[in-house]
Amino acid sequence: MNDELEPQDMNPLQAFGTDLGEIRKARRITMKALGLAVGYSESYVSKVEAGQVKPSPVFVEGCDRVFGTGGMIGRNFQRMVTGVSPTWFEPFLTLEPQAIRVSDYSTAFLTGLVQTSAYAEAAFRGAHPHEAADHIAARVEERMKRRKILERPSPPLVWLVIHEAALRMTVGSSAVMADQLEWLAELAQAPHVTLQVYPFQGAVPASGLPFTLLDMGRDTTYHYAESAGRGHISDATEDVRHWTAVYERLCAEAEPPARSVRLITKIIEEYRT
Repeated sequence: MNDELEPQDMNPLQAFGTDLGEIRKARRITMKALGLAVGYSESYVSKVEAGQVKPSPVFVEGCDRVFGTGGMIGRNFQRMVTGVSPTWFEPFLTLEPQAIRVSDYSTAFLTGLVQTSAYAEAAFRGAHPHEAADHIAARVEERMKRRKILERPSPPLVWLVIHEAALRMTVGSSAVMADQLEWLAELAQAPHVTLQVYPFQGAVPASGLPFTLLDMGRDTTYHYAESAGRGHISDATEDVRHWTAVYERLCAEAEPPARSVRLITKIIEEYRT
């Protein structure tokens, strides 16, 4: 699965999994054999190599033992995976680049997929005021990598419903917001992007919480939301059906795309003045 991504586009779990798979193949060891040697299933090994799960310390130590790498895999794991994105967010980072359609509803903050670097930095500094500058910079760099899916020759369809509150909350400064909204207005002109603003004057929205739907094709869709510093992702049929219906109501009640861009342009002018 990771072979479809360029190295610079991989998140830390995917990069670690890819490296682990290359070492395993070089040793001519099958996934099943590695799993038996370290006490895990073949399916678990496959998910680690695909970047879908964060390997346990026991698994990492076992790989070092089986491959005879003297702790190198453990050190590589700590260097590549620890400290940039929270573990609970990694599954989403793995799935997002594979989606054929991304549908997002933003309430207070814009989704990371469409943030500018200045907006992302201001958001991170607000949420993590005591973090060192280099750590904030690493967070911003990782977030900017997510935008690469929008630049592909065949990008996913992106549908954004943005509550007006997210456009009017000043993140960073008026200049940061003006630049951010100009990027949004430009992005809205792309044929694969649909952008709607949910206005303050609209009806009570179908959801007061932000969420994302990732359509993977082949009748598989994931619902993702966050609460109390945790991420929750589900492909359960009932969950997906419910939140798809919620998203459809949000789209029906939001401003049409053309009117939405005009509203964004008006707000940009307010920030500039």
